[in-house]
Amino acid sequence: MKSLSAYLLWASLAIVHTWLFFQEEMGVNALIFSVLMIAGVTWQHNLAHEKVWRMAAGGHLLAALGVFWHGISVAIPIYHLSAFLLPGFVYAIRSRFPVAFINGVVATFGGGIVSWLFSTMSNHTRTGIEPKGLASSAKQTFTLYLAPLLVTVLFYFLYANANPDFAFDISISEWNLNWDAILYTLLGFVILCPLFFSWGIKGIENLDAKISNYVVPSRSKSFSKSGFLTENKQGVILFGMLNGLIAIFLVFNVLQIFIPSLNSVTRNHSEQVHQGFETLMVSIAAAIGLIMFYFRGNQNFFSGKKPLVNLAALWIFLNGALVAFTTYKNMEYVAAYGFTYKRIFVFGAMVLTGIGLILTYRKIQQLQSNWTLISQNCWVIYFVLTISAVVDWDRMISYYNIHCAKALDVAYFSEVGLNKLPYLKDLREQNDPRLIGHEKEVNDMLNYKVPEDKSWKSITLDKQWLRRELSK
Repeated sequence: MKSLSAYLLWASLAIVHTWLFFQEEMGVNALIFSVLMIAGVTWQHNLAHEKVWRMAAGGHLLAALGVFWHGISVAIPIYHLSAFLLPGFVYAIRSRFPVAFINGVVATFGGGIVSWLFSTMSNHTRTGIEPKGLASSAKQTFTLYLAPLLVTVLFYFLYANANPDFAFDISISEWNLNWDAILYTLLGFVILCPLFFSWGIKGIENLDAKISNYVVPSRSKSFSKSGFLTENKQGVILFGMLNGLIAIFLVFNVLQIFIPSLNSVTRNHSEQVHQGFETLMVSIAAAIGLIMFYFRGNQNFFSGKKPLVNLAALWIFLNGALVAFTTYKNMEYVAAYGFTYKRIFVFGAMVLTGIGLILTYRKIQQLQSNWTLISQNCWVIYFVLTISAVVDWDRMISYYNIHCAKALDVAYFSEVGLNKLPYLKDLREQNDPRLIGHEKEVNDMLNYKVPEDKSWKSITLDKQWLRRELSK
């Protein structure tokens, strides 16, 4: 009966998908659909006990909550990206993040439905064993009639699009057919198919499964002991020089704070932060790349590796100090001039790089494979993105810049979302002197009318809050 239940859930969710999203903006419909989808897929494939599935599904539900809460352009792409991960884990629950994401994207964009059509029309299951009873009868009926009909209809639309005269006029008023809705429903069937009839690229799944989470000694004799010794010494020299260089760089930057005469090059605060951030990104990428190179394969089991391990650990610590220093400079910048999206992005990047350095240190200590390190960092990025979808950045920027920043950049509010409006309204009512010279800009922004929701399906919490605040 599992096969029959898969067909029923697939069809039901495709219809619900059209009902909730067709000609609607995204809002509470995203959260409702995601809850139903996660519940149906979890039950169908018995995934409730799988930790990886709970992580992927939890991240997707966080993004769905962000869409319901804010409905902003940042949350919606994250919501869609998080959905691509789910079919990949349905296909192979033991997959690592990058492989699951690739399989999910390919399956969602046609791979799943094409595989299902070929499998259905050839009347074979993935295992080659046909189910018995009612499920088998339903599948045989679907195979014989509905699957060929769907393929024929799809080709009809293709030919009709190529030659409009070939299109059959079926505008019978009693039918009241909405072809846009029908096509949207077919799209729902396509993107939901791999959630119930899994498919993926077998080659990369097998390759992923062969890679251990931890480095194991290789019996290959292609690299002699003298080769290990030479490469190890090279790594010691390199990390020793790099540690000295970054230590001098950090000390010099700190001295510039207390000895202004060392600042011979005139740079504003923005340039200092952005150049420091760019330097940090290059340094972190180099740090992780070099460590992955010098701690690959049998190098991890070389008896004389301890000096290299200690220097690599020091390199990670000093890069962590560079993260802390760049974060401090950005905090000073925010305290003086307030938040912007770019300054928030810098903080987010600091969080990611800090966690990345911790994971890199753990890789050295626990002899984890490079592939494991990459997968762990992908999970970190995934959760930082999905959590960021829930945060109300516009309200945070507006509140902090007005109440906490030393200087208010009124012009920047033109780049901030609608949640700025109640704060600007309060400033105008208080005749705040900081608005002098910006009255026209502020009035233009406050004259904007919050659009009405098309229906309850498009409701977001932010729009409800905005209407209440602006009506006071």
